[in-house]
Amino acid sequence: MLWYNNERLRSELRGLQRIRGASKSKFDNNYGCRHSVIDGLNRATDVLIGRKVAVVCGYGGVGKGCASALRGQGERVVVTEADPI
Repeated sequence: MLWYNNERLRSELRGLQRIRGASKSKFDNNYGCRHSVIDGLNRATDVLIGRKVAVVCGYGGVGKGCASALRGQGERVVVTEADPI
């Protein structure tokens, strides 16, 4: 009985890891780029980015994160692709 429970637990954990990996990449696409896009723009241009116009090309997971980060900095955001599907 103990062996059966361990095997069942292992199979459930394998399935959970697969689901967790897919959701982790979606989470990283949306929230992982928020700090890095602002930091990259600040380091590359050395200009304050508030009150300017930004163009986000593509509105997938990464585009949503970038657009929300730029809006949070006070920029006006224009998206070139409303729905890629």
